[in-house]
Amino acid sequence: MIVVNLRKSYREVLAGLRDMEDATLGWWAGVTDEAVERYGDVVVGVYNDQVVSVYDVKSHERQEDGRGGHYECAPNER
Repeated sequence: MIVVNLRKSYREVLAGLRDMEDATLGWWAGVTDEAVERYGDVVVGVYNDQVVSVYDVKSHERQEDGRGGHYECAPNER
């Protein structure tokens, strides 16, 4: 499981500026390919210590400059 902090982006969801999928699954820096390989079955979005979104990872794409990644996912049904 990869946990992402939605401190700023969740406020944008609440304001109607972004949807939850974009806020949770957008380009994220600092997640290594090794971490995705080991823990990347699920991406969990957290805001104020509360889980607000969960997605099952289908694939992962690394930016050309190697600084961030993007998750191709489906909403978690569990």
